[in-house]
Amino acid sequence: MIKISFENYKAASDGKFTCDAEAPFIAWRPDIETIKKEFAPYDKYQNYIVVGNGGSISTLEALWRALGSSSKKLTIVPTMEPDFLVLVKRENPVKDTLVIVVSKSGDTVGVLEDTFVFQEYPMLAITTKGKGTLSQLAEKMGWPIVEHPPVGGRFSGRSAVAYGPAHLLGIDITAVEEGAAAASAAYQKPGNAARQLASFMAGCGRPEMYMPVYSYFLEGFNHLVTQLIHESTGKDKKGPTLLTLGAPESQHHSSQRFFGGPQNMAGIFVTVSRAHHDTAITVPRPVSDLSLRDGKLEMLDGVNLHRSLLSEAAGTITDAQEKGIPLARIELDQIAPQTVGEYLVFWQFVAYYLAVILGVNPFDQPQVERSKEISFNLRRK
Repeated sequence: MIKISFENYKAASDGKFTCDAEAPFIAWRPDIETIKKEFAPYDKYQNYIVVGNGGSISTLEALWRALGSSSKKLTIVPTMEPDFLVLVKRENPVKDTLVIVVSKSGDTVGVLEDTFVFQEYPMLAITTKGKGTLSQLAEKMGWPIVEHPPVGGRFSGRSAVAYGPAHLLGIDITAVEEGAAAASAAYQKPGNAARQLASFMAGCGRPEMYMPVYSYFLEGFNHLVTQLIHESTGKDKKGPTLLTLGAPESQHHSSQRFFGGPQNMAGIFVTVSRAHHDTAITVPRPVSDLSLRDGKLEMLDGVNLHRSLLSEAAGTITDAQEKGIPLARIELDQIAPQTVGEYLVFWQFVAYYLAVILGVNPFDQPQVERSKEISFNLRRK
């Protein structure tokens, strides 16, 4: 299970614990074997292009970055930028490629525009059957349709939306769902880690969060985490701003803002305790006596690289502790399908609980919808 700890923060009551077990993302139970059967006819392709926005693509991107290892290729298309689309088509031959178009409503204009760009390709639609333009388009064109679950896009990761393409890409979705299902049960109980982090984000007294993620494989979740928090809680002039970045690279730019800018940021540090490979480095003897800071290069001989990575995190955390900055630390044991499934569900529940604490609706996004309406009207002029 995910471990969570805090520094420079004293928890206060955020009201009576509540968890609505009938909330769509909690009540939803994916049928993994049915998903595998639905997508089995499309396993013959070498390349997969997935067209969508937001929650339609963010969980798949996260799973692929964390667990993808097959020879098959994934290209995610979140934009109608023409030069990018030309590049995607150039790199994905029609005969070897399936295009998967994802839209719950079926009316996302940019997604439909991209769909027509790829219309000569084999096509699969994931949408709400019988509702929206994409469903009607697929029926007219003879494209197969997989039903989108009755769950909002950013919470739809445990469904065919992400699990179907992930399965085609060789990811063990059975194991991912094992971790996700166990986490869903755990995070409905009082005192759970997701509720603790939501309480920290609401009650630490700082409206902005700096979140360095010390794992290349978890960086794919950064867009999803940002979307979950911003879209679920950013309403009624409430909700934190989350700066979610890959680390230790973020130490070379945004740590300066975290420590030296306006003192309105708390920290959320994400680390992985164990690596799969215990890699140590060797310093060649002819260069071992070269100067390094106040020592010699030989001090790096035999250094374990995972330990070095954790030292980078520990150095930044210690600096923040000494400066009195409120901190949360999230620790995963190891990158594996089960822990990745738990990490996915953890952030779904963090967003849900934070919205509940702030007193806003976790599941709507009124300002996003207004922007879409304006964009559509501009196209018509």
